[in-house]
Amino acid sequence: MVSTIVMLVVEVIILYLFQIHGIKMTDILLFWAGKGVDSFRCDMAEMVPSAFWLHATTIVKEQYPDLLFIGEVYDTAQYRTYISSGFDYLYDKVGMYDCLRDVVCGQRPANAITYCWQSVDDIKDHMLFFLRIMMNNVLQATSFAVIFLKLFQPL
Repeated sequence: MVSTIVMLVVEVIILYLFQIHGIKMTDILLFWAGKGVDSFRCDMAEMVPSAFWLHATTIVKEQYPDLLFIGEVYDTAQYRTYISSGFDYLYDKVGMYDCLRDVVCGQRPANAITYCWQSVDDIKDHMLFFLRIMMNNVLQATSFAVIFLKLFQPL
């Protein structure tokens, strides 16, 4: 009973803060859109409730329909939630990115790429796949560098 009351109080506080700060954040997005910004890259978007993003993207896109929202979401199970909350694109840093690194490092078979690709097939038009310039932190590992050089040596 006490834990239910505490949870309810916490939810009311979060709702209150969301209303105050959500309005302020939306105003900030509108300010920058008014200055000509044509897209927002939202790092760690999943750390902000999807309800906020739905609210903010709806308001901003009413005034700036061509503006894009690009989100960083690490939990692949949340991809669809954030796309339906107004994100035009999500950049993938854990699905295909990790899969390609693991394949190159010999930690996964090459056919794992097919699974990663197909797991987001229904939202593929909203996904951005990328590789850093050979993933600096991984390249420093001697084993990765040796594997990389063997795979890509001239024929």
